[in-house]
Amino acid sequence: MELFQGEEPWQSSCATFLFRLRQAGGLPKGVAPEIAVSAVFAATRQELSLKRSREIEQAPPGRIQQLWQQA
Repeated sequence: MELFQGEEPWQSSCATFLFRLRQAGGLPKGVAPEIAVSAVFAATRQELSLKRSREIEQAPPGRIQQLWQQA
């Protein structure tokens, strides 16, 4: 089963995603969006099977993929 089918799910660039998270994500002052994303990814990975985690690892582009791999 493919993780995503049809249109590309990433409508905005990684930089735009992180910028929007910084501006409207409700993050505590001083918390970088990359830190928040990494924390969510780390918690999510703990709940997934290794197979599912590897499937997801291939989906996001650029910096977001790096954050998933580092989580």
